[in-house]
Amino acid sequence: MTDSTIPPADTPVPEQQSLGPIAAAKRIEVMDILRGFALIGIVLMNIEWFSRSSTELGSFDRSLTGIDHAAGWLIRCFVEGKFYKLFALLFGMGFAVMLLRAQEVGRPFGAWFTRRMLALFVFGLIHFVFIWNGDILHDYAFGGLMFLLWIYAFRTRRLQRFNNPRTFLKIGLVWLLLPAFVASLAGMVYSVRTDNTDFEAAWKTDQEVAVIVDEQLAEPVPEDYDFDDDATDEEDVDEAELSDEERKELRIERTVRSERRSDKKASDETAILSEGSYLEATKHRLSKLPQALGQTPPMTILILIPIFLVGYWFIASGVLKSHREHHTLFRSMAWIGLTAGFSTSVGGLLIMQHPAAQTSRSLLAVGGTLFFLSQYLLSAGYLGM
Repeated sequence: MTDSTIPPADTPVPEQQSLGPIAAAKRIEVMDILRGFALIGIVLMNIEWFSRSSTELGSFDRSLTGIDHAAGWLIRCFVEGKFYKLFALLFGMGFAVMLLRAQEVGRPFGAWFTRRMLALFVFGLIHFVFIWNGDILHDYAFGGLMFLLWIYAFRTRRLQRFNNPRTFLKIGLVWLLLPAFVASLAGMVYSVRTDNTDFEAAWKTDQEVAVIVDEQLAEPVPEDYDFDDDATDEEDVDEAELSDEERKELRIERTVRSERRSDKKASDETAILSEGSYLEATKHRLSKLPQALGQTPPMTILILIPIFLVGYWFIASGVLKSHREHHTLFRSMAWIGLTAGFSTSVGGLLIMQHPAAQTSRSLLAVGGTLFFLSQYLLSAGYLGM
């Protein structure tokens, strides 16, 4: 398939044939290799999360020391966030393979693919509730349905002129870079408006708040403490009308309540999953489902769809199938992705790991942005390699 317009829905197709598995001679072997590589990375990441509460996802386990700390840090640096994005890329590739195969044999694609995604969605929910509440198969299924709508939308008369793999690639890459650009723009505006005196004042306040928060967290939690009381978090307070001291006290109160609530959730989940019955664990996972489903649309829009677009291009353009003819492209991806990704991953983790980042929200945001960007860069590097 060349880098040309994908045939619209009403394009004449040959007589229908059976839409069965692709013959071995027609398989894109490098895709099978990439799937295996991606699954190894996902296993390495999930091994840790199988033994930690979902409340702690994406955070350092600060209790680790020695070789355990080293292993955990290296997993975060080289694995976390990289391999599920590589797997999402393969999902977009697989979508293109199935779509082009359906067009080749003259079979309807939309209804067939929708049934597959609905089955995947149900399977993901079953796995989430009955086995592990870190499962994201339902996200891929929802993303697949949204991507199908994208394909059909670009077959309409109004958008048909943009219906080609190269345009999809451009849209996908810009889409992927948009969050990092917005974060960088916000950081630039904040830095321009904040001089050194303001930074020093904010840092002094951050340290004072951190000390008091640590002191309060070290105290025993009162027996009648209401962990579910959200009044302090949600009350409508016009902080502009508060004095500096009142704002600091409000921040301390909210931080302490948030930390206590997170610790309680983590300890409760650990107790249920390690000491409770299977029924109790299932009920707990079921209680997590509404929150997980609420996170599906933003994850689909911000992460999955743009990655699907890039994966679609690799197949529809013929680049992956004839990868030996595009050695320069993949070599560039490997060198640039691995070098830039390693640097930003290490830099982001060092910032987030430093105690100063626990008290400075701006430092934590910088470290998080670098680490987020490194996930895409290393994923591209792994693919190129």
